[in-house]
Amino acid sequence: MENVIQSRFIEREENLETANQTDETENLRRARRAVEHHFCLLMSRSPADGLHWKSTASDLIEVTHMVWEARFMLDEQARPLTFKYMVRRIFAILHVPEPGNPYVVMNNIKHRKNALGLPITVRMQLLVTRQGRDNPFEPFVD
Repeated sequence: MENVIQSRFIEREENLETANQTDETENLRRARRAVEHHFCLLMSRSPADGLHWKSTASDLIEVTHMVWEARFMLDEQARPLTFKYMVRRIFAILHVPEPGNPYVVMNNIKHRKNALGLPITVRMQLLVTRQGRDNPFEPFVD
């Protein structure tokens, strides 16, 4: 009898764990879509709008790379925008000096060790999933 109860308890815990993982996966998808959506809105703005980035250039490179990897931003011939073009455009819109080689910056970000704090993409996901913000860029753009 004890084995049956224990077995049902374990089964119930596994079901709860699976449900929690599903919820977490959906939350991450929702957060990623919010980041991508608001990045696209920023890309449609003009440098004349006077927007400014309040975080590091590395953070802006990182979020640009995340959106670039999704390959859903297209040019007028329906080709995915290049990473370099996206960096040039978003850095101009947000009045941030463009790095000489954004690929090197992104490589350094991927290989950082003992970094304090969380990557910008994780922080933005937390803003959406834990704080319920619709626009994850709000704290970073002035």
